[in-house]
Amino acid sequence: EKCHPNFRLFGTCTTSSSSGKQVKNQSRRRLRNSLASVGSGGKKLLHPGLWRKVHVEPLPYSELQVVSKEMFPKLPRVVSDAALNVFRQLDISGRLQDDDIPDTDVDTVHQSTVLNGQPILGNGRTCSVRDLMKLLARISSTVHFEPGAKFCTESQRVLCMAECYDIFAGWCPCRNLRRDFTTRVLASTWGITVTVAARYIETRQPHITYTSEYVEVGRATIARPPSCAMETYSRENSSFAETNYA
Repeated sequence: EKCHPNFRLFGTCTTSSSSGKQVKNQSRRRLRNSLASVGSGGKKLLHPGLWRKVHVEPLPYSELQVVSKEMFPKLPRVVSDAALNVFRQLDISGRLQDDDIPDTDVDTVHQSTVLNGQPILGNGRTCSVRDLMKLLARISSTVHFEPGAKFCTESQRVLCMAECYDIFAGWCPCRNLRRDFTTRVLASTWGITVTVAARYIETRQPHITYTSEYVEVGRATIARPPSCAMETYSRENSSFAETNYA
């Protein structure tokens, strides 16, 4: 995967804290000798002698909850909490547990996300905080909530569940594993019946809308360039195939 465009790498050059010119010169000679055998050019900059590794513990879930509310203040708390609960059931970072968020029973989480001794979505891609932020951003932009709302309707919860499915399970190639994730994790977390959740994910066909300004496919809206503003769409000449995953 490519790095996020806002990713930054912070680093400093290792310096000696010892005093005295002789000690400093000996330290520099040892560093130069070690670098001389590690390649040339940019490779020398990656030598461990120039860097100090600092381990940073992952944010606990209580702090992730605060960050979510600060970044997406318009989302009802029940939405951000439900999204965080889904994330924590897939998270393997070992971050600290806490009691501030509902449904945090560790045994229940383990039973719901482990099936026959294996993670419920298999051993493929693992989720990260970036996935959680992406989920909240998509919900914030695609699902409308009344200002100050403290609850969600069933239709809103279904849309949130669908976004959750796309981000956390869309990568999984196994249909059975995706279905287990939907029925065992998403349905209960978002307060939706298993039948409704499975039907929406597996049988719903996305509705396609064409206008002079945009094309809307399901929950996604794609802006059309000005050069296409006057063009009309012909279904007979199109090679676009409607699927459940459009």
